[in-house]
Amino acid sequence: MSTKNSFTLTAQTVQNIIASRSIVKQHQAEIGDTVRFHIQGQGFTLPVTDKTGAHVLDRQTQQPLFKTIYGIKANSHIAMLNPLNRAILTEAMKAETAGDTEKAHNLFNQYLNKIQVSFSIVLNHGRINPTFSDKQLVEGECQLITTENGSLITMQNVRAVAVAKLGKTPEFSLSDLMSIDEEPAADDVFTPVVETEGVDENAKA
Repeated sequence: MSTKNSFTLTAQTVQNIIASRSIVKQHQAEIGDTVRFHIQGQGFTLPVTDKTGAHVLDRQTQQPLFKTIYGIKANSHIAMLNPLNRAILTEAMKAETAGDTEKAHNLFNQYLNKIQVSFSIVLNHGRINPTFSDKQLVEGECQLITTENGSLITMQNVRAVAVAKLGKTPEFSLSDLMSIDEEPAADDVFTPVVETEGVDENAKA
């Protein structure tokens, strides 16, 4: 998420941040659609609360529950169109124009958090909870949720994506490389690929 910045947010930096993220549109947010994306930031942990604001307890242990919220490098198109979020952006622009950089920064930061697609992991007591890191490649299912304040896009069943391993180069000596024939043999260390597309057969005479 964009809750911590080492610089002051301005209209220009916010524009650059938005442009650096991909965008998830509403028609892409059907239940069950699996997408891959990168984590942005280290996430932050908050208490799990109910509608009244009371801290929710674990049913088995009766200990307070917490959740870690992770932002991904993507904006929610539907959140960007939400009138409440657009009002935040308008107020941020007004504050910047008035020279109130601190107020503008806080409002810009709030807006960036509102439009960023995110997901949460409930921290269960006594279990190994999944954790994610900045720039990590993961995948999950898009979920469109409607609330009193409008619709939002979130991710569910998020899991890490295994990094594909490249094949190991066969053992060879530098003399092997130096002696590769122009016409490759079956046991050459490297076999060059010859481009044949677009060759005029009549020009070979």
